[in-house]
Order: sequence, then C-alpha cells, then structure tokens
Amino acid sequence: MKHTPGPWERWDDGIKSIGDSIDICRVYAVPADDSTRYGSGESDANARLIAAAPDLLESCVELEKAYRELLEAYGEAFGWGYLPADTAAEAIAKATT
Repeated sequence: MKHTPGPWERWDDGIKSIGDSIDICRVYAVPADDSTRYGSGESDANARLIAAAPDLLESCVELEKAYRELLEAYGEAFGWGYLPADTAAEAIAKATT
C-alpha cells in the first residue's frame, strides 16, 4: 500500500496533505499536569516530524541512489563503505513495506 502523496503540513491537531486536505493523522498530547497545554512541546515536535515524512523519504531515496553511484565510481579509491547506503535502504524499506 502506498502512502498519501506529500507534501503534508501540520494543521490544528493533526497532519493533512496540502493539495487535497486529506487527513493523514491526528496528533494528541496528554498533559503532564494542568499547566501543560495540548499541542505544545513533544507533540508539536512529533507533528513536525510526521509532516516532513514524505519529503524525508523522497530525499532518503535520492541520497541512497546517489551514494551507491558514487561508491561504484569512486568508493574503493577512497575506502568508503556501504553502511550509509545500507542504513538508508533499511529506513526506506521500513517506510514502504
């Protein structure tokens, strides 16, 4: 199953796709005490990270491909390893499978 295409943005208490305003998810915070307001601190950080997910995934795919191409062309000469590309591929698989 494919995800809703980005870009996404933070909207009130959730995340929506920008183009068609489809609700992606809701982000709620449980206040630690009466002085803590919903939508602050950690929940805002989580919402920003979720909203950035499509852009992060696209960037990761492009960087993984470019890094592998550089490895093929120059990696051995510079002693570069495959770990960054493999780590990126694992993150991509986690997001897409």
